[in-house]
Amino acid sequence: MTVVVLPSRDARGAKLGLSVSKDHGSAVVRNKIKRLLREAFRLERPDLPPAVEVVIVPKVREEKLVLAELRTELRELVTRAAGARGEPARRPRR
Repeated sequence: MTVVVLPSRDARGAKLGLSVSKDHGSAVVRNKIKRLLREAFRLERPDLPPAVEVVIVPKVREEKLVLAELRTELRELVTRAAGARGEPARRPRR
């Protein structure tokens, strides 16, 4: 999955945004993916940096999604992305 971490103006805790494309399948499948990602985020939220906004874009996978694996992957990616925020984010030039 791709994880984008942005600083938040609100210090009440980490926030989540999801973007699941139609490449994943029907609406039922996409909603199940979103429910799993929200649950993984909810369970990992206390361990995440408090003032961040996290946007998750899952990649298409052949195997089934397992909550425990999603939690581990989410925690590692957010921690790594939040640690790499030493410089302010810049918009790419067009």
